[in-house]
Amino acid sequence: MSLPDFMISAIKEKSKSEMNLHLKNNKKELTRTRTELLKCEEYIHNVEEKWIKNQIAFETYDRWFGDTIKKRTTLKAKIELYQEVKMLCMSCYSGILNL
Repeated sequence: MSLPDFMISAIKEKSKSEMNLHLKNNKKELTRTRTELLKCEEYIHNVEEKWIKNQIAFETYDRWFGDTIKKRTTLKAKIELYQEVKMLCMSCYSGILNL
């Protein structure tokens, strides 16, 4: 028992449409996260610069730097995840759906 060709085509088209929508949203999030990462790295640089110029106490530097490094690590992990999602969707296009 198999599905008629028109149903298979409809399923493929719907799947392709849903994946394209997901990839579009994924791309927006990837761009937003990369921008946030750049700001985070700039902030790290600014904190280091203030520490070098003795404009902030060590405790302040240590707290700000530690918090920002954690945030940077999280953002890098998100970027990696968004890129993996894109690769998985592309493999679905070429493999599972045979498009």
